[in-house]
Amino acid sequence: MSFSGRAPTILLIAIILFAKTTLFSVVTLPVEFNATNRALKWLNTVNITTPQEHEGAKDALKCAALTYVVSALASMLCWYNIYLFICQDLMTINELYLLKF
Repeated sequence: MSFSGRAPTILLIAIILFAKTTLFSVVTLPVEFNATNRALKWLNTVNITTPQEHEGAKDALKCAALTYVVSALASMLCWYNIYLFICQDLMTINELYLLKF
């Protein structure tokens, strides 16, 4: 992989921005689960839903919270792919270097 001009800088900026989004997705996990638990407590307190509706709302809120877990896992898997790509590229560079001698 060869870069010319400003490409390494742009790549570094992209990696930093992606790192921030990954951090954000991990940091929001406890916030989302707390919001889900507070919403369920509120539904119990105000008695807006019937018991059957409450179970449905509980399932919907838990599934909504799990979307944040999936987002964080997907972001971490992307980092793993980036890591593999960089390692593969470094191995190729090392192999080419060794072939010179």
